[in-house]
Amino acid sequence: MDCASHNTKEVGVKLIESEIKNVPDEKVRGIVVDNLAKIENGSRDFRF
Repeated sequence: MDCASHNTKEVGVKLIESEIKNVPDEKVRGIVVDNLAKIENGSRDFRF
């Protein structure tokens, strides 16, 4: 996300926010949200 233009980042964030709602498993959805928060705070990795 740090390499994207402002406009691209905005589009990406909106898409991610809308798609998170489509993750059927609540536990997995929680993991996704937690990992995205870590990325926002500087983490450089997201793996299952």
